[in-house]
Amino acid sequence: MCSPHSTCSHPAERSVPRAPRPAPRWLDRSERKRIPALAEFFTENVSTCYISHTELWSGRARDFGHWAPGLRKVIAKELRETFRDRHKRIAVIERNGELAGMAVVVDLGRYALLEDIVIRRTTRGRGVGRTLVRWIFAKLRAAGKASVFLESGGRNTAAHRFFRHQGFRRISISMCRRLAA
Repeated sequence: MCSPHSTCSHPAERSVPRAPRPAPRWLDRSERKRIPALAEFFTENVSTCYISHTELWSGRARDFGHWAPGLRKVIAKELRETFRDRHKRIAVIERNGELAGMAVVVDLGRYALLEDIVIRRTTRGRGVGRTLVRWIFAKLRAAGKASVFLESGGRNTAAHRFFRHQGFRRISISMCRRLAA
């Protein structure tokens, strides 16, 4: 065994073995049984900062500061539809046998949409999101996609910083004006 002050001659003695990095993968249609667990994972790992205009339109949120009652059921329904839609795929990354992240990706022909990405709160900042997103980029590149788009809630500053570090750039601004009192 090497001491901090000695020189090691064998490569195995020079470094502590690392746990293998989790490998992302696409869920296949036979994994529909995972929908309740995926919906639970989603709802347990997103804050209200995640809410953007799409969450309002889809019925996920009742306003920009509150999720809709029954969010888990809404997400489960969306995931069932995702499994049926040939233009959508769900990517997952697992760590130590448990779900660490998930993403929904939509094929838009020449482009793709990163519709949702959720990383387990306790694994954020540990490379899980980066690994998942870069894997998705590689898959999209291999499929000939020109660009990938996403939207993010206006208050989701940590996610914005993460997305910028992954090469995303702001291309538009969404605005809303309430009409009802």
